Amino acid sequence: MGPLRQPLFLILSIVFGILPLSAKTGEWEILEGARLDKSAYYDGDSFHIRHKGKDYVFRLFYVDTPETDTRYPERIKGQAKYFSISADQTIELGKEAAEFAKDFLRGSFTVYTDWSDGWGYGTRYRAIIMKDGEDLGAALVSNGLARASGFVPDTPWPGYKKSVWDYRNYLNRLKDEAERNEVGGWAMSGRSKKAEEEVAEVTPEESDADGLIDLNTATLEELDTLPRIGPVLASRITEARPFFTLNELDQVIGISTKTIDGMRAFATVVPPPIQPHTALYFRENARYHVNAPVRVSILSLTPLDDWAPEGFSVASADTAYEGIPGGTMRLFAPSEKMKFALERFASLSQPLEVRAWLRDYEGEIILVIY
Repeated sequence: MGPLRQPLFLILSIVFGILPLSAKTGEWEILEGARLDKSAYYDGDSFHIRHKGKDYVFRLFYVDTPETDTRYPERIKGQAKYFSISADQTIELGKEAAEFAKDFLRGSFTVYTDWSDGWGYGTRYRAIIMKDGEDLGAALVSNGLARASGFVPDTPWPGYKKSVWDYRNYLNRLKDEAERNEVGGWAMSGRSKKAEEEVAEVTPEESDADGLIDLNTATLEELDTLPRIGPVLASRITEARPFFTLNELDQVIGISTKTIDGMRAFATVVPPPIQPHTALYFRENARYHVNAPVRVSILSLTPLDDWAPEGFSVASADTAYEGIPGGTMRLFAPSEKMKFALERFASLSQPLEVRAWLRDYEGEIILVIY
């Protein structure tokens, strides 16, 4: 049986909310005796695999390992926040995950795939990968090398007697155990994510900001005066804004904990208010809105040269509400509708409220327009 592809149905399902992004596109198939193609690119959760003379690219279900390079800064930022580590540590962790997966996949293994779309450059499919009765995704999460996040299958794979939601809960329990034991990414910062959340944040009213540089409003020239911050890092800081605590600077590539400690006497963070109908709001409150229609206030759209599903285009949506910036999100829409939207926003000077579906794409909160 070959891959059963239904791109038009999948696109319509995404746009109109008929199915989640992990829409089923075929029956489960078992590929026994599969092998990793080490000559092709792979990371901790995506692999080039050979089976009976054919080449495939598979992406693990409900597992997201960190990036191994700096091509996707927004994803790195989210992964860094998840583990409470710096951007540089996130990339280091991603490389560890890739090596772990490479070692796990030595020799032959079994791939369970329903041929659902893996979302990515080229053609790739979702899969569960097992070797000697052990699940690669579960092994990555339990070793603190991956987030329990992303797509779940629509139906259990052959041999799995429980529901797909039991599988998701199982991986989440493994994540909690890895966090408690402080292994992998949870050990990198010397503190667990829970401990990070328990650190009291200093509010603007409680801090003495007199004479300090506010990282959220400072100019490039002002940022350049901070210790160990040159023009390159100053530019990265402005791109990563807004910040809610000074410690969030460790999500900027090239800024270490030592650098942050060195600027505490000179810099502060005055958190911006989180406005409704904005990217910041939906990221903070994603659990209440994911897989549901939302109203988002968009100020401008910038086309992106990123991968998008067939027939779709992607843009960066700059959000704002009542004149206050609210951050950016990636927005996916059918190409014709995206073309119309880009033309319309080019002539606007005020935010426009748009209805879209809020989705969780491998840990990244995105918008899919009607």
